[in-house]
This record gives sequence, structure tokens and C-alpha cells, in this order.
Amino acid sequence: MVATVQQGMSGDALALLPRIGRFRHTPYPGVLIGSVHCTGDEDAKSALRRWHGSDPDLFEHLNRATPVDVTTTFERGDVTEALCIALEAYAASLCGKRFYVRATLRGLKGRVETQACERALGSFLWELTGKHGESASIGFDDADVVVAVEVVGKRVGVGFLDREIRTMNLVRPR
Repeated sequence: MVATVQQGMSGDALALLPRIGRFRHTPYPGVLIGSVHCTGDEDAKSALRRWHGSDPDLFEHLNRATPVDVTTTFERGDVTEALCIALEAYAASLCGKRFYVRATLRGLKGRVETQACERALGSFLWELTGKHGESASIGFDDADVVVAVEVVGKRVGVGFLDREIRTMNLVRPR
């Protein structure tokens, strides 16, 4: 999970978050990364829903939380290429759905344009859905899925945020 914290509240958030998982600071102010404790076949989204419903105070210092389904790293300057490779296996899950891509590219200022990355990933995933069967459509209104890309230095996390998880006020694309 990638979490953004209210200004000056990173320490307070880190004191509370061990109840749900292991989190740590990043070189970017107000940005924490971590892994959440899941039970059985539960995924991070299900765990986040469970904790949010049972302990809303736990999240009082967070601005946003992005559950991550896919992680990768990239060594070269082309994060878009690394993401295309990492997301190729997930394109089929978008078949027949309306989606769009939102990216937050920390540590790449001046090297990669956010909108160009979003467009390239959206086009790549759209093309692959056509090869897997029913093409997806790209649309911002009433999207079934938001593909949320979170770059933190040379690490990348991607969350596939469906309508249900986006009903939580903390889980939203940037």
C-alpha cells in the first residue's frame, strides 16, 4: 500500500499503522509505503475495507491510501516500458470494462511527463484487451476500474481500483 499523510503527521500515522501492517518512510515527504496484514485468502483491498469499517480512527492522519496489486522496479529511465511489461499479464482482467489510468510519478520530475505515461499505459492496456477478447473502453465517467500507478523512486506499485474500493473516502486516484 502507498499512503499519503497529512503534513507533519507521518510520525503519528506510523505509530498507528502497525495495527494493520508494516510501513516505513520514503524519501518523499508525507509518503509511506508498506504491506498490510491479510488473513486467509484476503487481499489488501479486503483487509483495508475490514480495518476501515472497524477502526476509522486508524486512518485519521492519512490523505489517501492506494492498495497495490502489482509491484515492480525499474533501472532505466523508462518507467512506462517497465510498467507495460509488468501489466501485460493483467490486461485480460480489463476486458469488457471501462477504465482509465492515473499515475503519480515521484522522483521522475523532468524525466517523464505524467500525462504521456498515463496515455501510453492506457493505450497499451486497451490494445491488449482487444487481443484477449472483448476490448475495454477508456473513459473517465463511471469507470469500472481505475489503474492507479504509484512511483516512489525506482519502485512502482499498481492498484486496480474497482468501484467498490473507491467508495472508501481514502481510496481514490490522485
